[in-house]
Amino acid sequence: SCSQFLAFFDNIVQAIERGEREGSNNIMAPNTTDIAEDEGEDIDRSVKLAIPWNLTTTSEMEGKKDSLLTIGKDDDEDEDDEDSTSSDLHQPTVASGDLEIREVRRLTEGDNASIQVWRNIILFLLQVVATFITVLTYIFLDHNDIQNFDRGYDQVVETVRDSLESNLRGFTDGPEGLAKLVSAHAVAANEAFPNVVLPNFEVQVDRARRHSRADALIFAPLVYEPDVTEWTMFSTANQGWIDESFATIGQERINKDPIPSEIYNLNHSPITDYPLAPYWQLSPPPTNPEIVNLNAVSMAQDRLIFDAVVVSESFAIGNVTEKSVLQYATQKETRSELGNHHSTMMHPVFANFQDQASRIVGIVVSYLHWENYLQDLVPSNVNGIFLVLRNTCGQNFTYELVEGKTLYVGEGDLHEIGDLDERDFDDYEAVIDLLEGTMESQGDSTCRYMVSLFPSTTYWSDYDSNMPYIFAIVVSFTSLLMAMFFFTYDSFVETRTRKIVSEAAQSNAIVASLFPTELRNRLFKEDDENSNAPSESSSKKYRTGKHGLKNFLLGGKSTEDGMASQKPIADLFTETTVMFADLVGFTAWASEREPTQVFTLLETLYQAFDEIVKGRRVFKVETVGDCYVAVAGLPEYKRDHATSMARVARDCVMKTHELTRRLEVTLGPDTSELSIRVGLHSGPVTAGVLRGDRARFQLFGDTMNVASRMEHTSEKGRIQISKTTADLITRDGKGKWIRPRNELVTVKGKGDLQTYWLEIKSGQFSVRDGSNEDSSTSQLTKEDELFAISRESISSSNTSTKLASKLDRLINWNVEILGNLIKQIMARRKENGASISAEDFDAKVELTRGGTVLDEVKEIIALPDFDDNIAPSILDYEAIQLSDIVVSQLRDYIHSIAMLHKNNPFHNFEHASHVVMSAVKLLGRIVAPSDIEYDIERKRLASTLHRHTYGITSDPLTQFSCCFGALIHDVDHPGVPNAQLIKEDPALANLYRQKSVAEQNSIDIAWRLFMEDRFTQLRTAICGTQVELQRFRQLVVNSVMA
Repeated sequence: SCSQFLAFFDNIVQAIERGEREGSNNIMAPNTTDIAEDEGEDIDRSVKLAIPWNLTTTSEMEGKKDSLLTIGKDDDEDEDDEDSTSSDLHQPTVASGDLEIREVRRLTEGDNASIQVWRNIILFLLQVVATFITVLTYIFLDHNDIQNFDRGYDQVVETVRDSLESNLRGFTDGPEGLAKLVSAHAVAANEAFPNVVLPNFEVQVDRARRHSRADALIFAPLVYEPDVTEWTMFSTANQGWIDESFATIGQERINKDPIPSEIYNLNHSPITDYPLAPYWQLSPPPTNPEIVNLNAVSMAQDRLIFDAVVVSESFAIGNVTEKSVLQYATQKETRSELGNHHSTMMHPVFANFQDQASRIVGIVVSYLHWENYLQDLVPSNVNGIFLVLRNTCGQNFTYELVEGKTLYVGEGDLHEIGDLDERDFDDYEAVIDLLEGTMESQGDSTCRYMVSLFPSTTYWSDYDSNMPYIFAIVVSFTSLLMAMFFFTYDSFVETRTRKIVSEAAQSNAIVASLFPTELRNRLFKEDDENSNAPSESSSKKYRTGKHGLKNFLLGGKSTEDGMASQKPIADLFTETTVMFADLVGFTAWASEREPTQVFTLLETLYQAFDEIVKGRRVFKVETVGDCYVAVAGLPEYKRDHATSMARVARDCVMKTHELTRRLEVTLGPDTSELSIRVGLHSGPVTAGVLRGDRARFQLFGDTMNVASRMEHTSEKGRIQISKTTADLITRDGKGKWIRPRNELVTVKGKGDLQTYWLEIKSGQFSVRDGSNEDSSTSQLTKEDELFAISRESISSSNTSTKLASKLDRLINWNVEILGNLIKQIMARRKENGASISAEDFDAKVELTRGGTVLDEVKEIIALPDFDDNIAPSILDYEAIQLSDIVVSQLRDYIHSIAMLHKNNPFHNFEHASHVVMSAVKLLGRIVAPSDIEYDIERKRLASTLHRHTYGITSDPLTQFSCCFGALIHDVDHPGVPNAQLIKEDPALANLYRQKSVAEQNSIDIAWRLFMEDRFTQLRTAICGTQVELQRFRQLVVNSVMA
């Protein structure tokens, strides 16, 4: 059996050497038959097929296992053993280095399939069981916390409901009792309303007032117009009840002034509406007798409440106010710690308290202080419940129940927003309708009140325990220990596999980025065919992973005559359209920008182009500098390739127009002037992979040359197409898109050609991924109706609008630049510990000057010393936020400066913005100490850089001054040399002593503008002290004049 088994392995190894890779089962069956015939024994094939390879590790094969199969040797060992053979059946030799890595993986997976399956099953079951137990434990314990929370919250809601009902019941009972008391007295004493005085008023009413928790109870009889004079005499004669009330409560009446002799309104407005309801008897007694005879319904809101009382013949409540008439009467102070919110309630007083069908002869006015009624709602151990008081008048007030107290939070619904068990706290809202069922008939003239309760995270924290997490962690940790043995064992096996897969994935990603999908598949297919070739030389050349990809792209080895040994992958595509798009003005623009700005522009544009190309099912070929090349019609055939490419060209032109204007704020002036010119040509191209160093997918042919010429002879912002492309577009029913160019175009090698302009309105088509753009005739008709001239859609029809737009962009860019410098100034000031406000320092003080601006120029300006602790803070200026008023004043100032510039060549606002950009660029090229890492070894280097740059880049105020001077240096410049200006304006010349007249005038105008009152906050942000203002002035003068 041992010899037969070894022969079995020997045949397998020989089959592998011959390249028979149909699968291990297909190889094993014939070989076992050969063995049986050679040995003359009848061997059961099914048994032989069931023998696993790893039986070579048994004791009988212990000495032979290293010589049976040598898969996995290094390449050098493989080459040494290629030609060696042995007749010894027990020591077969295999050239394993020539085997493909994926073949090794295939055989390995086949041999260990059952082991891998059971290992995965066991690991999966272990994970499932552990996860199930962990999740079940957590859910159970967490659900228990939620149930406890729900029960506790329901108890709190019921407690609050009972407390509110009890409090409000007392509130309504007190005024109602007073109304019945007054009515009963009038009937018993045979007194006619309104001339009724309740004797011992304070004795009878004080207890009812305290029980109702009202701030005051006031009886106000109804006085009609004929009764006004009689009431005036009656109230004046019977005001003794005030002294009686003070005597009852044992207090001395301090203000003994008589009550007003007439009924009056609170705002002393003329009395026009009747009946009147003068305040008459009050509890507690008024400290200011002027409250008596105040018309209770003098205010509009009070009149609405009274009307509701008359209509419903029941009580009515008004909206919430922060100050009541009671405060005027009793001179009580506002309770700020609890809030000061009142509502007015009016109860009717009937002529006969036993018959509510009798007429209403007066009202009882009470003032509800809500903070009193919302106290003592819950026990002291309850915290974190939000109570929102609402009414139908649209008012909301939020309180929080903390340790049995009700604390005022603020106006509006301010309850905490949180989540609990996939429900937010809003789901726990409990609404309690105050005085439910008593005010339905009052309509919209008064307010109905309700209370909403919400829990908070504070309240939830009393029920939220850590037990679910603790138990879940314990169970997970136990399961993790059990799984560690599986992962440890499996990690050694998977390391090699992951490495192979990673290399293959990297190779696939590289090829996918270089070639179209169809071509990439052909590359891999040919690579597989070469890998499976029987010859040893062929199998050596191409391996999977990085080696195989590298060998293929480099073309393999050359033959003796210098010809490539591998057949090229190339095809002829007869129907394609090629687009060349070049960025006009890019070279000049880029010469004035930093490399990062150049690549910001190119990456932004090219990424946008890539999205357009993908959406139109067009293939991007390459980018050469600022030229973008794309082709439609390959690798997939596309009948409407010309129309699709026309849409791509149109979209690219419009996207460039949009992005350049958007980028002008960050990339500086003239960015919006950039545009692309596009050329299209249709025809056959040869496409394929050109192997060698930096192999890539390329196109060749006359079509490429003509498309390049179409782009080269096109115009800025326009799309030029050849006659061939124009004919194809016309064939697709889009003839209205094109217009012949007036003049012929001379093309090298072609002579004079008639070309066409492609004119498609922007915005008429949307980019659709993989969609059929010509799916219906109705769509074509709609596209034709939206036909228009592209140049007119790009450029503004109104010249003044375009100029204004450009000016706004220049202003926005200058605001961005100077704003960042101001942030750096403020960051340095903050690091110094200075905090300056407009109140601390008035930067409007005019500087003490003598002579002209030129006289202020200094040969030496001292800059701040180097501070290695402050310099890094400048890097954090992005965290500084300029106030809206500072940004607004900065924008207004720059706009004013722009308006002060005259439209002269090289002396206008656009030129000044270019000078600012140059200053920023030069400052950026100086290495600043803040760019150095501040470890101990580099502090000395940073200090050296500070000295070598004269300290300019260490001081944000100096940088701001340079840019500020660049912005203002040509303000009001007449556009003529100073010599000519002296002749034309002698007065101005004499003012500045015939020297640098235009420059000095510019500084004076800009500085006077800067010192105006409307820029106070801007000055304060730039200059924190008078010393800084002096230094800023000196820096600006030297920047412009020196």
